[in-house]
This record gives sequence, C-alpha cells and structure tokens, in this order.
Amino acid sequence: MARRHLGASLASVTKALGQWEAGWRSVQAEAKGPGAHFSKPEHWDAFYEKKARATTDPRAFEWYLDLDEAGPEVIAALRRSPAPTLNPIPHPNPRRNLNLDDLDLGMEVLHVGCGFSGLGAHIASGLGPPTRVVNVDAAPFVVAEMQNRATTQLPKELLKRCRWESWDLGTTPAAAAGHKASYDAVVDKGFLCATLFGGYGHAAVCLWGCIEALRPGGVLLQIAEDPPEQRLDLLRAALPSRSWEVTSTALEGTSGFTYYLYGCRHITGTLSSRCAVVSDGDMSGLVACIGIDAGEVVMEERAAAVWPEPNPFTIQRGPGVHLELAGDMYFTNHSFDPSCEVRFVEDDDDLTLQLVALRRIEIADAITYNYETTEANLMAPFVDAATGQPVEGWSETPST
Repeated sequence: MARRHLGASLASVTKALGQWEAGWRSVQAEAKGPGAHFSKPEHWDAFYEKKARATTDPRAFEWYLDLDEAGPEVIAALRRSPAPTLNPIPHPNPRRNLNLDDLDLGMEVLHVGCGFSGLGAHIASGLGPPTRVVNVDAAPFVVAEMQNRATTQLPKELLKRCRWESWDLGTTPAAAAGHKASYDAVVDKGFLCATLFGGYGHAAVCLWGCIEALRPGGVLLQIAEDPPEQRLDLLRAALPSRSWEVTSTALEGTSGFTYYLYGCRHITGTLSSRCAVVSDGDMSGLVACIGIDAGEVVMEERAAAVWPEPNPFTIQRGPGVHLELAGDMYFTNHSFDPSCEVRFVEDDDDLTLQLVALRRIEIADAITYNYETTEANLMAPFVDAATGQPVEGWSETPST
C-alpha cells in the first residue's frame, strides 16, 4: 500500500488546526508581544501574575466553564471510568471493568495545564477519599501561588489529597518528570487548545505526554471549545480505534457558548514513550516525542493474539498461525530516505518487531522506514520449528 511522506500531512494538519476561536482570542487581546505565544510558560506566568493583582474572584481563572458547570460533568465521567486496581493486570489483558462505587481504592488523577483553576480540588472533593489529584503547570509562578493558596484555603483532609507541581509537557517526557504510567485519569480543560498555538508538532508532544502518564485502561478527559468535527477527528487520528474509545458530549455554559467534553479511554495495546500517531484525515504516521539517537529503539510491538486468518497486521509464525501485532506500527509512513530500519527480535515465547533509528531524530520529526526494503525483509521465508515447513514472515491480505 503506497503511503505519502509524513511531512505533507503535518503541514496540512498544522494549517487546519491553527484556526481557533473566541476564548483564546480574548486572551490574545490582553497579551502583547511575546506574551501572545500561548504555548510558552513565560506568557502564562506574566498573564496570571497580572490577573492575580487585578482580582481575587476564583471564577476569573476558570476557562470556558465555571466549576459548577464543568465539575459535575467531569466527576460523572470519572465515575463511569474503570476502577483503579492495586495490581494492574499486565498487557494484553484489560483491567477489571468495575465502577468506582464497587471498589473503594480511589483514583489517581492528573490535571494538566491547571493554571489558577480550582478543578483539581473540585474533583478530589467530589470523588472523595482516597482519590488523589496532582495539578501540573509549566508556569513556575502558577504552581507556587496555587500551592500557597491551597495551604491557606483548603481543608486539611483535602489538602492531603491535592498537590501542585511544575511540569512542562512540551519539553520533558513523562518518564523524566516522574509521571509515566502513574494515573487512572488525565483531565485537560483548555490545555491542548493553548499548546496548539505552538504548532501541531508541539501539541502532539504535549498530547502524548498526557497519554504516557496514563496507566493501562486509563481515561483522558478534555474540555474544549472545538466542535467534534475538529477535535474528535484529531483525537481519533492520534488515538487509533483499535486501542482507544473516543466520545464527545456537548456542554452548555451560562455564557451562551457550547463547549465539549471529550473522553478517550485506553482499551488495548501498549503505549510508546517516544512517538505519537498523527494524521491529516486520510493518511497517518508517527512523529518523535523526544530526541532519539542513532541506534536507539524508537518503538516495538509484540505479536499477540492468534488469528485464524491472515490480515494486514499479522505475522505468520507457522502454517495457519497468524499473530496480530499488539501496537500501532502499521501507521508508520514509508520513505525512500528513511529515519529507521525494521528488525525482528525472536525468542522462545515472543516475536517482536522493532523500529530502530538510523540517524539522530529530533522532536516532532517524522518516523519513517523504507517500505520496499522492509516488505522484502518481512516476506523472507523461514522454517517453522514445529513442522519443518517454510512459511512467510509477513501475511498481507490479498487485494480484491
């Protein structure tokens, strides 16, 4: 199947997603010079410091919807999420599908781009103990000020379950920040909207930071002004349907505007820490979320469930035995100037496909491989150990 190089896709996505409305334009009107760059922490430091001097009304710091409008919807969505488990079941088995009311273990929730919003504390209060909420922001003034306010304003019991930390998702991967696979839910109220002003590559890295922070089976909730024809397409492209369930709900604000709550629940597969899937609607590919040196493994996928018939995403292990790749490597674009090569790693129990960097790959660069060379390598026959019969490595469904 012929596929275009990812660069053209990124350009068209950046253009299409760069047109955002109302709420953020009102902020832009207040900003001057460098402060108009909403993806930069220094802008938000200056913005919130100015706001803090101008008013103490907490409603002035809530984007899109007030807490009494957004809070109940977010809490209801979290209650519908699978309950946390003390010992998450390893991939490929799903986590236990229980309601929060059935299991009193408490959620670990990450609130990204928190600003001066009270949403994190509202979630902790609404779900009750032992739910814990970590609020993160890239702006140092915001984090320090919110921690000070919490110390003086929150009840002691609630203060024990809420904290504020500095984390710039655009520059620091979740693992380096100590947040990888640590949360049952990630909540975003306007965060991705702001990061899109830094370009689609920057936004993809920030989105992947949210995803990487989730435990298997976790849920990402986003409140945005973008209607489903914009945001839902973006999320479904970035989070392939084989591994994610994506939904949307309209929220009517008292201001007269309609906002949307998007829910993204991880249902299968493994999460890569180095790259994210992006799309322009009809073609998909991977971009790097961190800098990757030559020789490093960019991502890998295990062959998992046995399928009775071959399909485009299976590897034939023996006669009539077709193993499906567990991840989403088939979204990767081919190129005749590839940045990666494909390797098989095989042991007694598993067959793993790896993408390995051929050269230095910078953040937001396309992850590509040579389609023809890879196809030839994957189709190379080998001898099935059990039967002694030769079989092909890659099973493509014949075109009809």
